[in-house]
Amino acid sequence: MVEAFTILPRHERAAAAIEYKGLSANGVETAWLAAGSVCGTTGRNTPLLGFAVRQKAGVAGARFDCEYSGSFESGAVSGPARNGAPCGSVSDTPRSKAFSCASSAAPAPPHRELIEPDLDGKRSFA
Repeated sequence: MVEAFTILPRHERAAAAIEYKGLSANGVETAWLAAGSVCGTTGRNTPLLGFAVRQKAGVAGARFDCEYSGSFESGAVSGPARNGAPCGSVSDTPRSKAFSCASSAAPAPPHRELIEPDLDGKRSFA
C-alpha cells in the first residue's frame, strides 16, 4: 500500500517547474505540491488511490510534457495520463507509479523513471 510519495527531479529546471497532487482513500485531494514535497500521509494506514503531475502555471522557460501511469495491487494499470489529468483507481491501492516529464523542446525521447514504494508502505518514495 502506498500512503505517500515524493517526486525528486534530477534537474533543477524540472524541479522548479513540476508539481503534483494525490487522492487518498478517504476522499481527500491534496493541493498541488512543489517537487520535493511529501504528497499523502504516513503511518495513518490511508492509501493513495490516485495522483496527477503537471507543469506549474506561469513558469518561464522550458515547457514540460508530463506523462504518468500507476500499477495497482490487483494488477490493473491506470494511464498513461498526461499534464494534470487524474490517474488512479476508485477502489484499488497503488503498488507503483511511473512518470516522465520531458522538455517539449528536447529532441531526445523523455526519460522514464519507475518509482517503487517502500515495502512497509509507511515512508514516502522517490
